[in-house]
Amino acid sequence: MFTKSSLLNFYVFCVNVNKKAAFLKKWIWIVMFISVFLSLVGLYVTNLQIIKSGLYIIIPAAVVYIVLFALMPASVIIIGSKNTEFKYSSGGELSDWYEPTYLYNKNIDWLETVLKNLQTKGLSLQSNVILSPSANKGKYEYEISKKFPNSTVIATDIFVPNGHVTSENNFTYLSGNNNAIDARHYLKSNNIVKVDLIFDIKGALWHSGNDKNLKRILEEYYSILNKGGTIVFDAYDYSYKYNFRMNPKSEGYRENSTLSKIEKMLNKSEWINKHFDIIPAGKGETKVAILRKK
Repeated sequence: MFTKSSLLNFYVFCVNVNKKAAFLKKWIWIVMFISVFLSLVGLYVTNLQIIKSGLYIIIPAAVVYIVLFALMPASVIIIGSKNTEFKYSSGGELSDWYEPTYLYNKNIDWLETVLKNLQTKGLSLQSNVILSPSANKGKYEYEISKKFPNSTVIATDIFVPNGHVTSENNFTYLSGNNNAIDARHYLKSNNIVKVDLIFDIKGALWHSGNDKNLKRILEEYYSILNKGGTIVFDAYDYSYKYNFRMNPKSEGYRENSTLSKIEKMLNKSEWINKHFDIIPAGKGETKVAILRKK
């Protein structure tokens, strides 16, 4: 039987393994590049006189490194997809993702552009009840509350972080650890039954993982949305570059978008297509997707 102490020790072990794996991945890339470079230099210096020079070992070594170079992208994708939770857990290589992403989005006017993109699709945030069930520190949501003072903005998260924005005027950050699939319950506890818009940026949908979990979350969202209500989530195009960051603290996004992770599940689900219209808005890194309740 697992005790609380043993589970905690296992968690710490997994986090440490993840940190070491991220460090090791970086140096594997460096060693591979240097090895291939030296192999090619060796071939050039010896003028291809491999057998006579006794350096014939360079050829199989170069082949091995080239094969490893070809296999590394696939292995990184597979390993990364299997350890998502550890990456974002306390101490993981992406545990601090929120602040760097927020600062990057400020530099590219992300929120302002997204709001304009939503307006082009007939979606106004004026006089709405807006819920962000995976708000992290709630900085985007607080900015929205300032831009739309006649709206009610509610933010919360499954693990409430230190330093989150505190409740003020039309902005409320719900205390306690609130799971997105229990939205009806915690909203009812705060005298709210229905909302007009759900803002889910790299949140519950991003973490849904499989068809069953995604449907459970969307069923919960559907139940609390008013007729014609919408879900908004990030939808910039999938790119392999997010899997090959040698420096996890480099500027820009460090993960793929919510749409890239759930698009196949969205398209093949009869229930989702029966209950929602899927509408893209914008382009590039400010592209978002809208699920509008039918």
